[in-house]
Amino acid sequence: MKTKITSFLTFFVVFKIFSGCASAPPPPSAPPPPVPPAYGQDPYQLNVNVAPILPQTTVSLPTTSTTSTQTQELSKEESEKYLKNAITNREQELAKGFDFEGEISSIKIKAGDEKIFAVKGEKGRCMRVLGISDPGVPQIDLYLYDGENLLDRDVAPDNYPVVSSCFTKDKEVKLILKVLSGSGWFVVRVYSKPNDGSVRTTMEVMEKGK
Repeated sequence: MKTKITSFLTFFVVFKIFSGCASAPPPPSAPPPPVPPAYGQDPYQLNVNVAPILPQTTVSLPTTSTTSTQTQELSKEESEKYLKNAITNREQELAKGFDFEGEISSIKIKAGDEKIFAVKGEKGRCMRVLGISDPGVPQIDLYLYDGENLLDRDVAPDNYPVVSSCFTKDKEVKLILKVLSGSGWFVVRVYSKPNDGSVRTTMEVMEKGK
């Protein structure tokens, strides 16, 4: 009986040694994804006719989009050069006849971020907001809210959204940026013009195109 117990213990020790040698250490766990701030938090004042809210950069907008997640973050200098050309192109396309309201504002963003800006609408005028991110951030969405009322949104799978709205009285509205992928720099600029009936929201344009 003693011999059997000794043999069993010897086999158990040998089995544990070989089992320990054969098993690989568990892979490190991935860090948790960033948690976006709750709605109504992290506000930035992007008031038209006021100084820019964040460090100003001369920037521009893209002409093509990509949904690839294999992107490389640009340096600050590369991003500024890219965004400067891009915003100029977008202004020529979508802001003809509009007045500039304030300066271009820029902010560093990453996937999962939700940024909220306050923008002032003016009675009898229409607002247009152009946003764009560098190639390191391939997809962003913009929403324009009056309280809980959605005025416009651009959720196309690209990195150069535009939202618009016309106002019958002076009011402050919320511009919400949601970052879906990547990390890099984002710029935004506000434009306005008298309401001549020609300005359509992105939602109206998309609905008509269906």
